Amino acid sequence: MIYRSKTKQPDSEIPTFDDVCGKIRVLTSAKETDKINLVEVVANKPAMCHFHRKTTEIYYVVEGEGWVRISGRAHGIKHGSRVIIQPGDCHQLLPKSGSTLKVLVMAAPAWQKTDEFKCEEHNP
Repeated sequence: MIYRSKTKQPDSEIPTFDDVCGKIRVLTSAKETDKINLVEVVANKPAMCHFHRKTTEIYYVVEGEGWVRISGRAHGIKHGSRVIIQPGDCHQLLPKSGSTLKVLVMAAPAWQKTDEFKCEEHNP
């Protein structure tokens, strides 16, 4: 459950939507603070390779196995892995076949859809 200064919102009420990384739940949003936010990503297929011009992201793998490709180089990830993605780094989540990756992403400044750009070299 998330508690804010004046509101309480159960996890079940946080909307989920499809994005370039997979299924996303924005646990804290840019509306609450533009400095940082927390996003949950669930990927069961390769994500679209993309980058952010402003946002630095820190990934923490909660469950599953796979790889994260950063600037063309794949790095193995599993539960407990931490990854730092700098602005301008093309990146992509690649779950292991038959696996689902669940990743908490801390983004600073707070993630916004308008700061998400496709990397042509790794997308069909």
